Parts: sequence; structure tokens; C-alpha cells
Amino acid sequence: MTKEAYSDKSLGRAYAFKFIYHLFLKEFEADKKALLEDEVKLNDIISEFEESFMAQDEEHLNNGLNPSIQRFGRSLILGTLRSEEELISKISPLVQRRSFGSVEPMERSLLQLAAYEILKLETPKKVVINEYLNINKEFGQGETNSFLNALLDKLSN
Repeated sequence: MTKEAYSDKSLGRAYAFKFIYHLFLKEFEADKKALLEDEVKLNDIISEFEESFMAQDEEHLNNGLNPSIQRFGRSLILGTLRSEEELISKISPLVQRRSFGSVEPMERSLLQLAAYEILKLETPKKVVINEYLNINKEFGQGETNSFLNALLDKLSN
């Protein structure tokens, strides 16, 4: 795999995470359900998100999306959303002493995206775990990395 392809996949994961995380916030929960029932609307919302994602502003410098990033990111978004019930059923038993629903939206987003890659795609499991831990360090709370790492490690075995 070329360095560019590796970078594109990393950027595609970050792009997919930002979209999925947005849908996992409580105020957008109803939107998520409606989107899953309307493929056209879902694709329209993803397209709007892409435009917003690429818009240059003070917070988002260099947020370009080439076709490779878009394809990979969209495949993660659509696959994760379409497989959500199955993914939750695989992750939930691994969450100890609490329900999966009580896991913070950021961690839930990362877990479901990573679970989708681990269970449905042919990405090496160590790569998936490392990539999502890096996303957590960049956008989330690095102190939850041990929690994420433990769950993803169990899921991948």
C-alpha cells in the first residue's frame, strides 16, 4: 500500500467518524432514524456534509476530500449505519458493568466504525485498532484509549 493510499484511508476514517459522531449526538438521534429509512436523503446529507467538511475556515484548514477519501469514508458511513444493530450486538457483551447506550457518543462512534472494519472489511485488525485510537487521541479524550483498545482487542479475537 502506498503512503498516499494509507493517508487517504486514515483521512477517510476521520471523515466518517465526524459524520457518524454527529448522528450519535442525542439531538440528532431522530434524524439518524429518518435517514436510515430514506436512502436518497441519506446520500444528500452526506453530500452536504462533504461540502461543509471541505469548506476552509479557521478550524478546518486543508480538509480536502479526493475521490478515494470520499469513497472510503462513504463506505464506512453507509456500512456502519446499515449494520448498526449487528455491530451493537457484537460490542454490547464486551462492555462490562454498563450498557452500550451509556458509552459516550464519541466512543460509541469509534467503536462502531472500528467494529464495522474489523467484522466486515479485510483491513488488518491491528491497523484498525491503531487508526481509531489515533482518531480518539486527535478528536477525543486520549484517556479513553485503554477502554477502546480493550474492547476492540476482544472484538478482533
